[in-house]
Amino acid sequence: MAEVRAGINMRNIAVSADGRYVMAANYLPHSLVLFDAHNLDLMKVYPVVGEDGESSRVSAVYAAPPRGSFIAALKDLKEVWEIPWPLPAEPVVATGHMATPLEPQRRHDTPTFQVRRIPVPDYLDDFFFDLEYEHVIGASRGGESDGQGGMVINLDSGAKVADLPLEGMPHLGSGITWEYQGRRVMALPHLTKAAVSLSSLATGLSGFCYKKYY
Repeated sequence: MAEVRAGINMRNIAVSADGRYVMAANYLPHSLVLFDAHNLDLMKVYPVVGEDGESSRVSAVYAAPPRGSFIAALKDLKEVWEIPWPLPAEPVVATGHMATPLEPQRRHDTPTFQVRRIPVPDYLDDFFFDLEYEHVIGASRGGESDGQGGMVINLDSGAKVADLPLEGMPHLGSGITWEYQGRRVMALPHLTKAAVSLSSLATGLSGFCYKKYY
């Protein structure tokens, strides 16, 4: 049993797929903090500061096993941060819903434990990922599109590939997907009204397709 303090106001933690690293997301101070998962030794502190010098709270951090990286949602910057962990020497069974071994892979040339900044059109501080972790589905809280749904960002290119016409304020972090009648569907609850949005999802070479069917 071990205990360590990561920040004054910590939002959540994420664990790398191989179980070797822990990343903590903080509201205060504005930072991400990396620990060795085996003994909780401090490895690195990332002050979350934009190119213009403005700092940001971190809404949440996620592990993206197929990408071999942490993905951070920022409250006050129009950026998504990706921080890769070292690729394993052999396939590992990831934590969470990824039950099959993962082959070592990297889709960008960002050095290990360095920040890859992905500019986005609006503040995205609530995330959901497709199963391949190629796309992030993000919603804005207080940005230009607040209450107007969300958007889909390709994490490899950084391009916005779709808008999601979801009414109200969807809570993407509480979303879930499953197979239904041969297709992948997604359910998202809302924060501002008693409703759940159901949609079918499809990805392909042309990008991300969102189809609301109920």
